Amino acid sequence: MTIEIIRSIRGMEEIEGEWNRLAGTTNNPLLRFDWFHACARTLHGEADFRIATFTRGGRIAAIAPLCRDRRLEGRLMLLGVSTLGEPSGLLFEDLHALDSLVQGLSGLRQPILFLRVPAETSLAGRFRADGRSRGSMVVERRGGLSAAVPIQGGWTEFLGALPGKRRYDLRRARRRAEEEGTVEIRTICPLSGDVDRYLDTAFRVEASGWKGRRGSSLLHNERLGRFFRLYCSLAATAGHLRLSFLEVDGEAIAMQIGLEYGGRYWVLKIGYDEKWSKCSPGMQLMMETTRSAFENGLAALEFLGSDEEWLRAWPVVHRSYDVVGVYPLNPRGLYCAAMDFGRSISGRNRRIREMEPAKNRVPCAA
Repeated sequence: MTIEIIRSIRGMEEIEGEWNRLAGTTNNPLLRFDWFHACARTLHGEADFRIATFTRGGRIAAIAPLCRDRRLEGRLMLLGVSTLGEPSGLLFEDLHALDSLVQGLSGLRQPILFLRVPAETSLAGRFRADGRSRGSMVVERRGGLSAAVPIQGGWTEFLGALPGKRRYDLRRARRRAEEEGTVEIRTICPLSGDVDRYLDTAFRVEASGWKGRRGSSLLHNERLGRFFRLYCSLAATAGHLRLSFLEVDGEAIAMQIGLEYGGRYWVLKIGYDEKWSKCSPGMQLMMETTRSAFENGLAALEFLGSDEEWLRAWPVVHRSYDVVGVYPLNPRGLYCAAMDFGRSISGRNRRIREMEPAKNRVPCAA
């Protein structure tokens, strides 16, 4: 199956309309052109672009937004995922188009590592169905979970279903904040030209905590900071960006960077000033964000990232993801497979041997 490879920013920009048409079927902002465009412009060198497209009936029917990741022996990966760690995926009109794209990718005969692709896509199975005849090895493991709060019923009903201790803790935290001054929640839908000044505040708040001490905050990590400034500007232009702050006497003590898209609210980044930890500012702001989602008639609150302990305060459902590696049976492919899945492969083989009758056994890594 023939696919075409785009190797430039300009080539990528030429298919923006087709890209967003495919992304529109997913209701996922992280598959829209803006997200990958920001990844391409801030996280990767243009020489590494390998964006694969499958065309059917004169229009693009599937896209694999790939690039070479030089930090990982040059294997192909989805744009941005190795740096951002967010869920990602392929874009396609229908399963037939996806299968055609998979066939084309198998034909590249290059190691490909897909991180955090939706489990329901069954990507490993699709590559296996095609890859056996093309001399490829396909390996998969679980790629973690993300959490979401379904918006069902009314806000009062939702609040009443929370554990009593959780409601008490939040009321107490609010009283503590109010003892220090006037408490205000602000959610802003900024114009593109105003994004940077609001992000200056958001970055400062996030850097005041453990991320600042570790040097991993958006304020200290130059690449991530550039990405979020560019992406937030693009999302603001599209009308999706939401910046939220919890303030006491005008001082921001907690922040959220989020998106309202596809009838859902998507949480990209959170942070709070640890000097105010006795007021649980992050939890207070998240509660107000959840209230807003109910009041705006949204379908869900999507936390993205990974499933963390603090999220258990909310009645969440989980999204499942896979890590899928596709490797040609040549020295480079086998080397990359061992680097990516060596521990899981050896562990799986050990479990298989343990299940075999002794007479059938062959003697013989958040």
